[in-house]
Amino acid sequence: MAQPSFTSRLTLSFVVILISIGLQLLLKISSSDSVGTSPINKEDAVLWKDLTISAVVSFSVYAATRVQEAQFNQYQLMALVGVIVLSCAIVPTYVRWYGYDSTTSPPVPHRWRGIVIPNVLSAVSIVVAIVFGVNFAQ
Repeated sequence: MAQPSFTSRLTLSFVVILISIGLQLLLKISSSDSVGTSPINKEDAVLWKDLTISAVVSFSVYAATRVQEAQFNQYQLMALVGVIVLSCAIVPTYVRWYGYDSTTSPPVPHRWRGIVIPNVLSAVSIVVAIVFGVNFAQ
C-alpha cells in the first residue's frame, strides 16, 4: 500500500485542525445564552484543550489501524505516544503558570501567553501526530 505524500499528510492535519476549531466555535455560539452581546469571549478562544484532544484521537485512530496491519512497531508507538504525552503535560502546565492574568477577578487568559501560544503548540501536536505518525510507519 502506497503511503500518502508529505503534502497530503500536512493537508490532512490542517483539515483536522480547522474542523476542530470550527466545530468548537459553532458549538459555543449555538449554546450561548448571551443576548445583545458577542456570543464569543476571550475564554472561548482558548482552543488548546480541544486541539490536543484532536491530536490524541487522530493519532489513536491511525495507530490502531497500523498496529492491526502489523506496520507499526513498539518503538514508533512509544515515540508518538511520547510526543502526545509531552503535549498533554507541557501545554497545561505552561497555561497554568503563564497563561492567565491573576490580577483580575476572575482570572482571564492573556492574549498571547494564554490563547495564541497554547493553541499553536496544540496545533503542532496534531501536525506531529498525523504527519510524523504516517511518516514513521513507512
